[in-house]
Amino acid sequence: MRGLSEQIRTKRSQWESTIVTEYRRWHFYHRPTWDIERQAQGEVGEDEEYADPAIEPSIPERARLAEILCHQPGDWTDKETFRH
Repeated sequence: MRGLSEQIRTKRSQWESTIVTEYRRWHFYHRPTWDIERQAQGEVGEDEEYADPAIEPSIPERARLAEILCHQPGDWTDKETFRH
């Protein structure tokens, strides 16, 4: 009786493992296709949108430094910003 219960537990565990493995394989095989289709339809998920992080340092010099580092100009012709 004990051996039969152990076999049932083993088979159930193997079955659950197989189900999880097959589902993961299926999901990650189709995921890129789903992303491409969503992009083609113009949909963007909330997790894919980028938002600038809120920077609120209490020291004015650090606030200026954070602003310079986060919002760098396209060209460095502004000598004042470059000097700081």
